[in-house]
Amino acid sequence: MRIKKFQIKTYRSILDSGEVILDPKITTLIGKNESGKTYTLKALESFEDDHKYVKGDLCLHSEMKKKIESGEIEKGDVEIVTIWFEIEPSDKRKLKEIHPELVKVKTLRCTKYFDNLYLVESPEVSLDDLKIDKKSEIKEEFLDIKKSATSFKGKLDKHSKRHAPFSNSKIQYNEIIDEIISFDPETNPDLDNVFSNFYNKLRNLPDRDDPIQNDIEDFIKEIEHLKNSIKEILVKEEGVEDYVLGILLNFMYFADIEKLEDAVTITDFLANKEKHKTLSNLIELSGLDVEHVKDAETYEMLSDLLSASTTITGLVNQSWKQEKVNVNIRIVRDKIVISIFDNVIKKEHPPSIRSQGFQWFLSFYINFMAGSKRELKNTIILLDDPGVYLHPSGQKDLLDTLEKISESNQIIFSTHSPFMIDREKLERIRIVSKKEGDGTLIEEKFYKSDDDALQPIRASIGMTIGDSLFTTKRNLLVEGYSDELILESMSRLCSKKKENYIDIHEVSILPANGANKMSYFVTLLTKENLKFLALLDYDSEGRKAAKELKEKFNINEKNILTLDTLVEKGNDLEIEDLIDIDFYLEALNLAYKDIFQEKLGKDNIGKGDLQELSFKGVKKFFREKKIGTSKKIDKIKVAKKIYDLLAEDKVPKQQTISKFSELFKIINERV
Repeated sequence: MRIKKFQIKTYRSILDSGEVILDPKITTLIGKNESGKTYTLKALESFEDDHKYVKGDLCLHSEMKKKIESGEIEKGDVEIVTIWFEIEPSDKRKLKEIHPELVKVKTLRCTKYFDNLYLVESPEVSLDDLKIDKKSEIKEEFLDIKKSATSFKGKLDKHSKRHAPFSNSKIQYNEIIDEIISFDPETNPDLDNVFSNFYNKLRNLPDRDDPIQNDIEDFIKEIEHLKNSIKEILVKEEGVEDYVLGILLNFMYFADIEKLEDAVTITDFLANKEKHKTLSNLIELSGLDVEHVKDAETYEMLSDLLSASTTITGLVNQSWKQEKVNVNIRIVRDKIVISIFDNVIKKEHPPSIRSQGFQWFLSFYINFMAGSKRELKNTIILLDDPGVYLHPSGQKDLLDTLEKISESNQIIFSTHSPFMIDREKLERIRIVSKKEGDGTLIEEKFYKSDDDALQPIRASIGMTIGDSLFTTKRNLLVEGYSDELILESMSRLCSKKKENYIDIHEVSILPANGANKMSYFVTLLTKENLKFLALLDYDSEGRKAAKELKEKFNINEKNILTLDTLVEKGNDLEIEDLIDIDFYLEALNLAYKDIFQEKLGKDNIGKGDLQELSFKGVKKFFREKKIGTSKKIDKIKVAKKIYDLLAEDKVPKQQTISKFSELFKIINERV
């Protein structure tokens, strides 16, 4: 189950966030200090059942507090958090167990009010009309009683062999156990009297000695607990809503991470594992059994410790790319000792000697990787400015780690750092801002936000004016990296041929990772007052993006160039269509030699294999022969081979050179 969207009302600085759509994996909140990023995360955390709202939680910008105090409205009238949960196939089983009709549910809308009560709704099923069948729940609980009674009977049989006089009680205790196993709580709901009668019969068995009596009391204590669980089921008035609430996602908010300790006594660790949570999670990840190691012989102990150290070292180095480190776990006298061996400086230090950034990352990684396999699985993880102590390259490692965690947990995090923003996934960004009178607002479309809030995005894709390493004042936006490779290499060829070309020292080629992402980059370049030209394929996505830039973003037509400008309008046109088919096939065969051999039994294809001598014909061939991921060409893979061929002075036909020369002429005129 994942969150599709949420809405926060009357909470702290948030009067009404509006409906905020979340990315299925990771959503990034950015904005100025004091804009409300932390309150957004805390509001979502407050959805948890154990959070109880107080008057201080109410929004400063609303009149709700006064209205509640005056009696004008009730606490139960004030919505705080509404969340739309999207049902996944794995959730269907849990819902079906609650009620068969719930398999029809696709979305759950759940609101928590200021009185800490919830309203759960679904557009597909009316939850109010559903009644819970308690039979299956009671049956499940009673199965545990039967298992305990059967196990207890085995103990009594052993006692009858050990203590000869007690063997005379065998028929009697078998009858009592059979009565317990066959008892039906639905036909006789007076559980207290029935089970009290069972207990008295067991306690009055003849010829008991102390071991028998002790086992009888342990059994009575065990089934008394199970009996009380059945009583709770019989008397509780919970409806379907309450059961559904029980399976909704957990929220875990992290503003700080408990750092890994250098050393802890074994006694203290075993007695207070929760107090040493990071160390406890490290031990769990490593697979080390501290109880076993504590009592093991020296050789076996060293073997276990070496294995544990190797395991955790391998896990950490998968994510920490700054340098290779060895995480060592040792038992020194009565202590568990942790040390980090740095392969660069060839020295070993306790974790506390390492940089704050490394300590934070190591502790973060340990806690989250352990947690994602346990209580954090199927959890919404809320991170407030994670990795603030990390070097930029360390923050990129952290971002990679979050990607891994997001496979099993949806993540929402706030940040001020451009290095915590994936330039290829700008659609994950939500801008948090605060306006006088309106409180905190959350925008999905960041082009509506002010310049300061956008600074981390601009920096993440190299679009700050002061950073000339990334961008110039003249910028050519292209759909993807394959376009950049083709344009750069063809421009170099045209320069050699004394044709029109792009001077890449004067014009930056910026891939937007898709036509649908072009608006993000155009917005940011516009904010920076930088010159740009958006180059788009003339296909359905390119035409749609061009129309959106003109109509929605008011971008001048001179700043938009679609490839149909080079030919007569009609057929779809991608940048690969500008390359003659012979040269393109040469690059394609180099890129797909092994795959063609495996799939087709030959290491290249020719024009005779194509129904149409064009890039469109190549794409159709890939679809029909089911070649490549999703039966599509890896355009970057082929573009790299085009780049290599041109670098080796292989030359396409003159018609190709002429088309690119014409394209470069238009680009230079417009940007």
